[in-house]
Amino acid sequence: MEDLLVRYGIIFGKRYTLKQRQRFLLAINEEFTKLGYQTKFANNERKNNARAVDLFIGDIGTANTIICTHHDTPMTVLWPNYRYYPLNGQRSSRSYWLATLVPSLIATALGAIFIYFLISNPAFGGSFRPFWIFLTVLASFLLATLISAGLSNKYNINRNTASILAILETAKLLNKQAQQKVAFILFDKGCSDNSGAQMLQKALPTTLNKKLFIYLDCIGNGNNLIVAHRENLKKESERLAKNFSGKQEIQIEELDDAQLMYTPAYFFKRALTVTNGHFDKSGNLFVEKVNTGADKFADIETIEAIAKMLADSFNK
Repeated sequence: MEDLLVRYGIIFGKRYTLKQRQRFLLAINEEFTKLGYQTKFANNERKNNARAVDLFIGDIGTANTIICTHHDTPMTVLWPNYRYYPLNGQRSSRSYWLATLVPSLIATALGAIFIYFLISNPAFGGSFRPFWIFLTVLASFLLATLISAGLSNKYNINRNTASILAILETAKLLNKQAQQKVAFILFDKGCSDNSGAQMLQKALPTTLNKKLFIYLDCIGNGNNLIVAHRENLKKESERLAKNFSGKQEIQIEELDDAQLMYTPAYFFKRALTVTNGHFDKSGNLFVEKVNTGADKFADIETIEAIAKMLADSFNK
């Protein structure tokens, strides 16, 4: 497992641009084909970096259950103590926009202050004063644009390399009978508009709402493992939870559409979300250090325990 973390967490760890995502998908695809799984790439035919590319593993048409995660990685946020809330999409969205908008506004404000200083002090800069004003405006604009557009995050072990490796390990553990009932999908654009998840509505137009989706998100680092479910799926959550033998405390939680909004699971009528993190003072689960250069750790024991939980739930 350690060598896979290095390979897909560092060598193929940045999956932000289309080229980076395609390189990763070609590499991870080989892992599944070596195990004997049929695979298929699907894309939404958009241009350049807006294109979403999904990897289907196994027969998603006949499978009753699809275990999935997103393979793309997020942009870096320049915000101290940034928190991601995997079970509250709206809160995560607000946190993300705050972390990207405020630094951009600060850069713009600093530029405006310096321009005001130049205008208020005609003697400063001498004959080069117009040049300094122009340079400040340009630098402020470029910095604000760069911050808002985003830089590719360098390390992405927990979000979401750990989940990808848990899926790979589950694929290894499933017996032949279970492989007929379970398929896997690596979605694209899980860190942005979720267009990769939405592509399933086209791929499975008549059976999408009949399948059980198990979405893994940020499973590699935390003290509290959660199996969250939509209404009427408590029994499915309990079946997973009873097969977990890892060191974390495991809990079951019900989510509504408002909490699932802006997450890939929102687009599936029958969806479970498996995630790992810490509780804040209000009892909301959050994941720390993702979207930053500090996302360098995932607990291998936890990844393997989650994979075993998934495999044991279907190897009947």
